[in-house]
Amino acid sequence: MKISVITVCYNSEKTIQDTLTSITEQTYDNIEVVIIDGGSNDNTLKIIDEAKIDNLRLITERDFGIYDAMNKGLKLATGDIIHFLNSDDFYADFNILENVVSIFEKCDADVCYGGIRYIDSDTKTVGTWDSKPFTSGQYKYGWHTPHPGFFAKKYLFSTLGTFDPNMKIAADFDLMKRFMEHDGTKSVQIKKTLVNMRDNGASSGLSAILRGFLEIRQSFLKDGHNISMTFLINRYAIKVLRKAKIQDWIQK
Repeated sequence: MKISVITVCYNSEKTIQDTLTSITEQTYDNIEVVIIDGGSNDNTLKIIDEAKIDNLRLITERDFGIYDAMNKGLKLATGDIIHFLNSDDFYADFNILENVVSIFEKCDADVCYGGIRYIDSDTKTVGTWDSKPFTSGQYKYGWHTPHPGFFAKKYLFSTLGTFDPNMKIAADFDLMKRFMEHDGTKSVQIKKTLVNMRDNGASSGLSAILRGFLEIRQSFLKDGHNISMTFLINRYAIKVLRKAKIQDWIQK
């Protein structure tokens, strides 16, 4: 099975080398790398060129936000499995993709998901998000898996849709909910950390959490539901506390 690893970047010269190295040194070799660059004016494109990546598809042009760029990547991708690896993240081990493909094949899965590790600028661990087992209907109670640890068959994007470009923070939540709650989708948990994620992404600030909440509410309303108190407690109380804990750690 071919994996398409899609990386969206813009002026990512400080971090993208880690991302590319973690891809090119994977023990699994049937990998297609799709890079959507937003028109970087630093050394990002030079670093990509010097990486000498086999089976690379690269676009560099302005976009209308991260989800617009991700949708561009999906149009280029030809793999059986899709994974989005952001330009400031990298795989936790060099055998991650080999393990993921093995589980897709062994379990005949449509979606595989696992945990992530939050790191600081020195790549030291500052927190973790360990995925829990999923059963149908759990999204409305606040269950959520981290998008960096989410792998999906490409046909799902064709049949169930891509990222909603009208969302700026929570289109990944909306898409994962749509895929995993769909009847017939087989989702399999991978009980390990799959990706190291630098804790400085678009959705990590407290103001972004509020905007994300409004977009998640919009996602549920599209399905004819509203956000419950259980959802608020299970998702946002924990998320705000985790953010506060990390900020306290940084100040120390």
